[in-house]
Amino acid sequence: MVVLIRSYGNHGNRLFQNLHLEAFCREYGIEYFNAAFLDMARMFALPYRLYSSLFFRMFFVMRRLFQLNRNQRFPYIHCADSDRSEEYRRQLISGKERLVFADGWGFRAYDLVEKHSEYLREKY
Repeated sequence: MVVLIRSYGNHGNRLFQNLHLEAFCREYGIEYFNAAFLDMARMFALPYRLYSSLFFRMFFVMRRLFQLNRNQRFPYIHCADSDRSEEYRRQLISGKERLVFADGWGFRAYDLVEKHSEYLREKY
């Protein structure tokens, strides 16, 4: 599972940050959860359940306390540079077998956003 743990920007920027990661995960059959989107979930047809939101809100607090990084138990990918999207794709693929945390504005998958655009439009 890939979990987006920090949002960047306001409504529109956060939506675009989400679209690229969600389209990528959908393409590769990776579970995806945008914990940073919970405060906006009521505006969309998002399938967030109460227990999921409480679990990930609690995890946000833990992340802030322990500052998860690559050297600790859970992989953490900071997508800061859109020129490194291929590297981020390889790292995100590991979300099929384990929990991976991601943040940043730099991940791009334009081809997959276009491919899954109908699904994304319906959802958001």
